[in-house]
Amino acid sequence: MTEPIKIETIVSALGTSGPQAAVAQNWPLIFAALEKHGISEVPTQIAAIATVGVETGCFAPIKERGGPKYFTKLYEGRADLGTHKRATVRSSAAAAISRSRVGAIH
Repeated sequence: MTEPIKIETIVSALGTSGPQAAVAQNWPLIFAALEKHGISEVPTQIAAIATVGVETGCFAPIKERGGPKYFTKLYEGRADLGTHKRATVRSSAAAAISRSRVGAIH
């Protein structure tokens, strides 16, 4: 069993993109989702933390502008992102955070 990266470490690394309260509230949920799917190794934790911190700017769920059509155009079939046809909205960081809150990252 991999131990989660400490909240204090995340806050220190992310600066203004990782407020203490938001990290304390959301990191356990994200880590639990990583564990559930068997991908909680330290490098994966670091990648998840960096992605959530950069994509949201606040380490908390956000409402991204745009709808399914916008996200399809932005993410679907992007070889540079490693996405395939039909990746659509699942690629957005906000969707990942929302799913992690219910414990099911896809």
